[in-house]
Amino acid sequence: MKVMHGDWLWWDDDTNGNMLVSPAAFAAGKLAGLSPEQSTLNKQLYGVIGSQKAGLTSSGTLASYSDAELTALFDASIDVICYPAPGGEYWAVRGGINCSTSAAVNGDNYTRLTNYLAETFATGMGTYIGHTINTDLFVNIEATLTGFLSNMLDEGMLGSTNGAVPYSVICDTSNNPDSRTALGYVQADVKVKYMGILRYFIVNLQGGQGVTVTVATGS
Repeated sequence: MKVMHGDWLWWDDDTNGNMLVSPAAFAAGKLAGLSPEQSTLNKQLYGVIGSQKAGLTSSGTLASYSDAELTALFDASIDVICYPAPGGEYWAVRGGINCSTSAAVNGDNYTRLTNYLAETFATGMGTYIGHTINTDLFVNIEATLTGFLSNMLDEGMLGSTNGAVPYSVICDTSNNPDSRTALGYVQADVKVKYMGILRYFIVNLQGGQGVTVTVATGS
């Protein structure tokens, strides 16, 4: 679940003029328009002209959240839409988090990609129900799952920092013994490593007249 801080946003509606809209509507709309491996973090939102905290832009001033306020919200697993964003002077979702307390799974991307894979497998693999269980079935199941994940890799929805293949599929006699297949069960074990989301960008700067700089040839 994703929980948004209740700082409602002023939206410039063409028909009704300036309206207060729940931040959940903006977050949900942005999530719906993104590929499932993406996070809402730092994605620009259009049509926002202020918030209950920041007021309207016509006032000439915008109140922004302090680092302490953002930290308190994120520590409580609450996301917020605010201005400015890390990428510049625009409105954006500031955390890109869900309400999990585990840093390994508390990103928008984890929730969305997990549900995307689960729903796709549940829908797409149903075609094999009713088939006879043999070696050909195992091979076909592995091929279907591997092909789908390979397409996700080609589309940039999966990836790795070292170029390694970020998924594996096992469906053979090693995880389908006769004692289970005799009862009509077939199991496929799929592992998928998700890409991380850049949340903290650290630049180490060493400057001064006494700094020694070594430049590689051709750089």
